[in-house]
Amino acid sequence: MQTIFITIHDGEIAKNIFRTDVWKILKASPDLRFVLLAQSLKKEYYERQFGGSNVIVEEFPEITLSVLARSFHALFRHALPVTSTRLWQEYMLCESKKNILAYLVSRTVYILAHIRLMRNMFRWIGMFFLPVQSLQRLFDQYHPKLVFATNILAYEDINLIREAKKHGVRAVSMSKSWDTMSSKGLLRIIPDYFIVQNNNVKDEAVRFHNFRDSQIFVSGMPQYDTYFKRGMLVPREEFFRSVGLDFKKKFIFYCAIGDWLAPDEHEVVEIIDKAIEAGHFKFPAQILARPHPKYRGIDDKLKNCRHTIVDRAASYPGARVEDWEFEEKDISHLINSIAHCDVLVTTASTMSIEGCIFNKPVINIAFDGYQKKPYELSVARFYDQHHYKPITMSGGVKIVKSEEELVHALNDYLQDPSLEGCLGKISKNFWASRFWLGPLKSRKNREF
Repeated sequence: MQTIFITIHDGEIAKNIFRTDVWKILKASPDLRFVLLAQSLKKEYYERQFGGSNVIVEEFPEITLSVLARSFHALFRHALPVTSTRLWQEYMLCESKKNILAYLVSRTVYILAHIRLMRNMFRWIGMFFLPVQSLQRLFDQYHPKLVFATNILAYEDINLIREAKKHGVRAVSMSKSWDTMSSKGLLRIIPDYFIVQNNNVKDEAVRFHNFRDSQIFVSGMPQYDTYFKRGMLVPREEFFRSVGLDFKKKFIFYCAIGDWLAPDEHEVVEIIDKAIEAGHFKFPAQILARPHPKYRGIDDKLKNCRHTIVDRAASYPGARVEDWEFEEKDISHLINSIAHCDVLVTTASTMSIEGCIFNKPVINIAFDGYQKKPYELSVARFYDQHHYKPITMSGGVKIVKSEEELVHALNDYLQDPSLEGCLGKISKNFWASRFWLGPLKSRKNREF
């Protein structure tokens, strides 16, 4: 029996891998044994959720960076030659009240990073600053044939890949999300093999992170397969009753992205709620406001919104909001929230892509509630990020830059969801190939 190490850090990794058929297929292999490496706080939870006769959950020691290591590796955030890096630098310059020295250093790193050789040099120098945590016991005890580091950005995973290389064990890692290759900085380490969502992300890995084409496997997004499984949808009226919505009213689904990214997004919900109260919509309407499961932001700020229901639909096995998990019931709840809504509103998030699965009108917010912020601090800058720019350019979402534009767009889509600027007006094949929905492109037996 051969042993594979797999890291499991959080609810996102669990949702994207372990709550899909990928894990079911792997776990059913009689000649494989899996050692899941989890942090101590969630070790017992993952044992209950994913354990089995051929699955062992071991504690994965956390790594703390020294001040020197943190300082140096902060530069990796700027060593990626894409628009997102420049936007981040301008944000930091504005936010830090014009720290010119830090800005000049980061800009220098950014300029040098346009040279392939310099990116390799940054990575080579960075290896000397990486913290080392011995994993000798685990390797001696289990003798793995392969390690799968599911988060290439986590220092625990970087340490695991280094340990694997030291023992002559092949290391596989993956792009955790569709924006990992273009918005999180230069990768600190290169594994033997790398899994990405589609060819766009593959091109970014080769172009910006110096991977070889032969190292990369394009997998698609297995977590979206769930959206096409039979029995996931419940009747609209049943779903409305479950969350307290009025079946006779239009349903606006607001998907928050978290207060650290959009500190004023609760004001956007208030604007919509006040427009409903004032009768500005042609149809009676209501809002289901979904906080991002990992972040706080709108939960306690919408108590005075008469037409809004806050729906934090996730599981929290720990005391912290960061301990969120998306169990099967939570995934089903999200799928039904999207499928039964009349229009989806969000701010430059993955929810824009998920809305396209059900051909829902999607409105993207490009203003900051009641405030007027400079571009460098405004959510408007998100639409110029490298990973989101194709969506911005596609015409597949409606980007609104003011309260008036938001109310007007909502009115239009509540009346006619097939208008231009709606995802339903874009070819499914175009959207699938362009925006990271790889597995959907050739799927023949769609239920929805």
